[in-house]
Parts: sequence; structure tokens; C-alpha cells
Amino acid sequence: MIVIADSGSTKCDWIITNGQEEIRTKTQGFNPMFHSSQLIEDKLRDNKDLSGLANRVEAVYYYGAGCQNGELNKTVQTALSNVFKNAHVHVDHDIRAAIMATCQGKPGISCILGTGSNSAYFDGKDIHNRVSGLGYILGDEGSGSYFGKKLLSAFLYGQLPETINQELRAQGLSKETIINKVYMQPNANVYLASFMKFVSNHKDLPYF
Repeated sequence: MIVIADSGSTKCDWIITNGQEEIRTKTQGFNPMFHSSQLIEDKLRDNKDLSGLANRVEAVYYYGAGCQNGELNKTVQTALSNVFKNAHVHVDHDIRAAIMATCQGKPGISCILGTGSNSAYFDGKDIHNRVSGLGYILGDEGSGSYFGKKLLSAFLYGQLPETINQELRAQGLSKETIINKVYMQPNANVYLASFMKFVSNHKDLPYF
């Protein structure tokens, strides 16, 4: 039995399969830039599908946001190894999973647009990142966190059309809430990306 996981910073999709049958489940997303091994382990144990079959799993293939070097990968690997004690654990970047799924062995460019954003060129053998993902502060252009940051900045600077401004205030948005969530609470990138739903719901408005 093997487990395959594809994780962004907001959600993680899991498949547990024996080659004939499969179970699909979800957890919150994990990013070792923001999440500890202990937090990841605790969230996995809370998932009954994963924890219930953990001892029968022989291999785990995890592809996740933020898994871009050995030290960060080790954070995730430690958590997975503690839960799936009998399994070989492989941890890699989510862009590799995107390349495998979209290029299927042929040269191409693969892009990720989610809470964050990334892209890479695959030459048929090797993956090339001319500019790797810079994260939600310096980069992630086009992502959910990018547009959330644009929206909240415009809200705070009083640059939004009044109808949009009033709708956000009616939902309880305020400067105090934003500052607290962005600067004082964990997972600011996920909070920013949560406003992508608001943007999408209003995409027909000229402003957006």
C-alpha cells in the first residue's frame, strides 16, 4: 500500500492505494517554512483515513510547497516517518509533481497557481527553475496571496470602489483585523489567499 500527497500551503490532497482500490482524503496544507514537524504529525494523526491505515503503508511520496531543500524537506519527512513507521518516505517539491503530471516525460513548462505560485521548464530530463518561487512577500505573482495582498492594500489605502469597500466592512473587515492576521498570527499567506474567493466572486466588476 502506498500514499501519494500533493500539498499547497492551504490544503493537501492524499491518495492511499494498493494498486486496485484507492481512498482519497484531504488535510490542511503544509509548508515547512511555516509549519513544524510536530504540527504536521498532529494534523496527520487527526485524519482517520491516514492514521487508520498508517501501519500498512509501505511507501509515501509527498510533493509539497516549500519542500525545496534538504533541511526543509527533513521537517516534513520527520513527521511522515513518525506516522507511517513502516514506510519508505520520499519528499520533494510540488513543482516536480506538477511537471510529472503535465509534461509526462516530454519537454514543457509547468506552472502552479494556488496560495502561492511557481513555474519551471522541463527539458525532457531535468527541471530548470530560472527563478524559483520567492514566497508571498517577494514573489508569488498571480497567486491567491498576491491578489489578496492587492485587495487588502487597496482597502486600507481607501482605493476601493465604495460598493466593494462597504461589502468588505459588512463582513467584519477592519484595519485592526488585517494587521493582526498578517503580522501577529501564523499563516499570513493563507489568510491573504482566502480573499481570492471574494475577488473571484466579483470578477465581472470593472475594478477587478
